Amino acid sequence: MFALGFFQAVQCEKTCLNTIITDDKHLQKGLNIEDKAERVKKNMKTIRKEVEIIGYSFGVEEARLLRWGHCRVVMPNGKSKGLHEVLPENVT
Repeated sequence: MFALGFFQAVQCEKTCLNTIITDDKHLQKGLNIEDKAERVKKNMKTIRKEVEIIGYSFGVEEARLLRWGHCRVVMPNGKSKGLHEVLPENVT
């Protein structure tokens, strides 16, 4: 959504300047699909590159090999725990 130019507003469906989530047919006409598609494509390429860098820092050759055990969460006391400890019910 942010790659599309989305920003959170109090009444999004009435005030969306980017016409992304509006029900207003007049505002929907202003949505440039080609422009938004290119923005999303660039954003996804950037995210992929950044996730690959994170993966390499863990010694993982491909981002798809990252697992919950690679992630840590900094707790309020400043210490970190493995994500599998914080959210054990989501570990597959």
